[in-house]
Amino acid sequence: MIVKNKVGLMSKLAMFEKSSEGKMALRDISLFRYDHIRWDLLKTGASVTVGYALILALIIMYNLEYLIKNATSLDYKDIGVKTLGIYLVVMVVYLVFTFLYSAYTYSKNRRKFVKYRKLLSQMERIYDEEETEEESK
Repeated sequence: MIVKNKVGLMSKLAMFEKSSEGKMALRDISLFRYDHIRWDLLKTGASVTVGYALILALIIMYNLEYLIKNATSLDYKDIGVKTLGIYLVVMVVYLVFTFLYSAYTYSKNRRKFVKYRKLLSQMERIYDEEETEEESK
């Protein structure tokens, strides 16, 4: 027998599973919170490193004539310390932002998943009631 509540719950569950937000929530919740945050931090760290290396290469190429002319008189230690310092500051800023954003999105997706689980529990109760009705007949 078709139950109106059952059809409504099934459609809500299907809409959640098919939506992009639902897919993201289910994917994110498949990991533990700290694993999700670590994965995002790892991706950000790798991206910042590659981006910084590319920007540094462009700066070197732009100033190549000056670097070649003054190769013997440059203070390489000072250049290295400044370059590393800027890299560390940029990395820390991006990692802090990523940590905060990742923790926020995980908690938001967790709340969505809790609502999804409640709907699943309601659906399970409906199936259990139908099963007990069939057994009693």
